[in-house]
Amino acid sequence: MEAEKIFARLANSLDNEQERLKVLEQFGTSAPEQLSELIFIHLDLHVAEKNHDKAEELVKIAEEFSRFYREPFFIYQLFKKKAKFAEERGDIEKTFSLYEELITLAKDMHREDIEAEVLMEMGIVFEKQGAIDEALEKFLTASEIYKRLGHNYNYAASLFNIAYIYYDRGDLDSSLSYCLQALEVDEGEQFQTLEAHVNLELANIYETRKEALLSKLYYQKALEGYQKGKDRVKVSDILYKLGALLHQEKRIPHSLHHYQNALHMKMDIDYTQALAKYYYYRACVFKDCGAHNKAIKYFDKALYLYSQLGQEKQCLRVKFQIYSIFGKTDDRIFFLPEFVRSYKTPPFKDVLVDKAVRGIYTRRKSDGKKLPFFKEKEGNGSTLIDRRSLSSLLRDMSRAHYAEGNSKKYKHYSQQFKVVKDFRAGQD
Repeated sequence: MEAEKIFARLANSLDNEQERLKVLEQFGTSAPEQLSELIFIHLDLHVAEKNHDKAEELVKIAEEFSRFYREPFFIYQLFKKKAKFAEERGDIEKTFSLYEELITLAKDMHREDIEAEVLMEMGIVFEKQGAIDEALEKFLTASEIYKRLGHNYNYAASLFNIAYIYYDRGDLDSSLSYCLQALEVDEGEQFQTLEAHVNLELANIYETRKEALLSKLYYQKALEGYQKGKDRVKVSDILYKLGALLHQEKRIPHSLHHYQNALHMKMDIDYTQALAKYYYYRACVFKDCGAHNKAIKYFDKALYLYSQLGQEKQCLRVKFQIYSIFGKTDDRIFFLPEFVRSYKTPPFKDVLVDKAVRGIYTRRKSDGKKLPFFKEKEGNGSTLIDRRSLSSLLRDMSRAHYAEGNSKKYKHYSQQFKVVKDFRAGQD
């Protein structure tokens, strides 16, 4: 029996544990890898959609499957996904409990790399909870393992996280020391984005120390790194920061130049997000009406924009919608995980899409496993622009124009500031 048919029988027996176990016992090991992929990708979909009840049911199916399929990598993935899901629901105690179990499993498997990865994940959760001492302990232990294993990139990432924790504690000397250690780890081009993060942290340290020249130097280094990596969100943030520093120095024309560039980028990104969302919901309407060709056309546009923005959860949602259409309209058999991995959008000749793409933020893609930095929180996957930053930028632009004596532009940006501020207040 094919994995899809097994999964369908399991999904149709959600209220009958005995039936599920019977199916798993009879057929579960006939295509175990494919079945595990199906379970996990549907789990990811429901977590992305915040369908927690459905996600919980899939966790139960995965746990039942683990009675018959004890492949170590599957068990590792199961624990990790359960921990992520527990965190998504706000059950932090269970999250840590699962991570502790996963560390024990990693030791049993003699996989120090997995142990270090879990320690990093635990440190990230501790930091989010404000438990910075506990976070520091996890990051320090992980860094020792990565150094011993010679995993240079992840070693540097752990040093960066340690530096940020020390900065958060107000220990600027220790933070500076770990930043400089991270910069000593040279991994060539793949180190580029991490190096930009470290330079940005150094800029923050020197700014806190009131060392303006060094602060601007490292902001500029970070800016160049993010520009090479095409990280327009970070570029716009740093341009705003440099504009603010120049504003403080009363260098108003130079300040306004940086402010304007930052604003243009943020508006481009916001426009791209809004357009992708519009295409997605337009496609859903066509799908519901049975106009499948039109639906795929708009889903493709949404997918293209979301992929360029680096919003992986949104991409997964769109691909599943396209897959569900193909399942009804195409005689070929598609395996969902393979479809999600391989589906690519066609080239577009669309003025709106082209305008959006010319100013988009593209997240760096890397080869192989790379650990996340805890400062890069994905959020709900629906927005990239921080409207607090946007409203502050508009406020500072209005003040700069006021200082320059340009009352017309002062009023213009003051009004925009008020609109964004009021909109933000309505969302909070």
